[in-house]
Amino acid sequence: MVLDTNRAFGCVKIDIRRERCLACGTCVRICPAEVLNVREGVLVAEPERGVGCLACGQCVCVCPRDAIEVSGRDLTRADAVLPDGERADYPHLRRLLLGRRSVRRFRDEPVSSEDVDRILEAAATAPMGFPPSHVGVLVARDRERVQQLRRDLLPGVRGMRKVMRALRPLHGLMLGREAAQGFRRFIMPIAQSYEDHDARGEDVFFYDAPLALHFYGRALADPADPVIAATLAMVAAEALGLGTCVLGFPGPLLRQSAKLRRKYGLPEKIQPGMCLAIGHPAVKFGRAIRRRFVEIRAVA
Repeated sequence: MVLDTNRAFGCVKIDIRRERCLACGTCVRICPAEVLNVREGVLVAEPERGVGCLACGQCVCVCPRDAIEVSGRDLTRADAVLPDGERADYPHLRRLLLGRRSVRRFRDEPVSSEDVDRILEAAATAPMGFPPSHVGVLVARDRERVQQLRRDLLPGVRGMRKVMRALRPLHGLMLGREAAQGFRRFIMPIAQSYEDHDARGEDVFFYDAPLALHFYGRALADPADPVIAATLAMVAAEALGLGTCVLGFPGPLLRQSAKLRRKYGLPEKIQPGMCLAIGHPAVKFGRAIRRRFVEIRAVA
C-alpha cells in the first residue's frame, strides 16, 4: 500500500536502463523502502511494495552506472544533480559555525533577491522526514513587509499575556513547575518588552531586519523539520556574509491565529516552526565564543 501524504499521492515510476544496469545490488542495499531486488541476475523494481517507493532518490544517487531514474511524488529526473566543485571540508565548516553570532543590529541595506534565493535553496536540502518535504516558508522580503508582519503579530502577544495573567494560579498545573517558572521569568517579560518597545516606536521583535523567513511545517510534518530547515538557512546566510537572529515567537502566534493564516495563505493546521531575522550586520564581530553541551554521556 503506497503511503500518501499532504503532498504526495500514488505511486512513483522507476525506470531501469537495462543496457547500463550491472545488477550489482548497491541500490538494493541502500533502499529504505525495500522496493528493489536482484532476482536471477536482474534488478527488479516493485514501487508499490510495502509502504511504496518514497521517492527519496537514494538509489539514483548511488548507482555507479546512472542506470536508475525515479519520477513522481514531487521528484523528477532533473532533480538528480551532481554537486558543484569539491566537497566542503570540516575546517571550513567549523570556522563558519564558530563565527556565527546572533545579530540584532542591521544596516539599512536590503538583502538581494539573489541571496534570498540562495538561502532558500540551501535550506531546502534539509533532511525533513518522509519526502517530499512538508515544510513551507513565509517570506517577508523587505523591511516594510517585515514590519507589517510584526504589526500583525503583536496583538497575539497582547492576547497571550492577557490569558496567561488570568490563568497564572494554574500555571503549575497546566505547564509543570519548570515550564511555569520559565514562562513567568522569561516568556512573559519578553512579551511585555515587545509591547513596551513598540509603544516607543522600537522593534525588538524583528530588530528592524530587512528580511524575515518563517519556516513552518504542515500537519503531517515532524515538529523538528522546520527547525532543521531554519538552521540550514541560518548557516547559509552566515556563508553569504549576512547576520541572523532566531525567533521563536512568530510560530506559536501564527499557529493560534486563523485570521493571520488566512491573510498569509498558510495551511489551516501548521507546526509552529522557527523564524529568522536576516540582514547585513551593523557591527563586525572580531571574536568568536566557544559553546559546549551541558553534558555528554556515553552508552556503557
